[in-house]
Amino acid sequence: FPQYNYRVFAQRRIRDHFEANRGVTDPVVQRELLKIVLLISIFYYITMRECTKCKSNEYTNKNLVMMVNECGHPLCKNCVENLFVRNAGPCHVCGKTLRKNNFWEQVFDDPLIEKETHIRRRLRKTYNLKKDDFPSLREFNDYLERFETI
Repeated sequence: FPQYNYRVFAQRRIRDHFEANRGVTDPVVQRELLKIVLLISIFYYITMRECTKCKSNEYTNKNLVMMVNECGHPLCKNCVENLFVRNAGPCHVCGKTLRKNNFWEQVFDDPLIEKETHIRRRLRKTYNLKKDDFPSLREFNDYLERFETI
């Protein structure tokens, strides 16, 4: 599930919940069903993307585009434009010097996963040997294990 995220999960759960319980007329059961929907909605709100600088989120700004940097701290696109007017500046969380062109659009909900996939892409450019480049399967597996431990 490459593009699967918590938002899609929550939306599907709520939709399935209403479709499955469409004919319920008992008020006590309806209250219990509403509690479940509220729990799912709270789960969705907690996992919502939010800029750590300006605190805008997907609820307040439907066109929010989150960007991630090398240290893994997310910012919205507006904050990146404002903070890095001169192309370089410190990270607002850890203070590491960053460049504006080292930010990329966040695909995954978790910034740590985003950072790990970015590192793996960079490593794959260096360690790009294929199975055919090795005389035996054992040596290829050793190479893959070394790649995973870097």
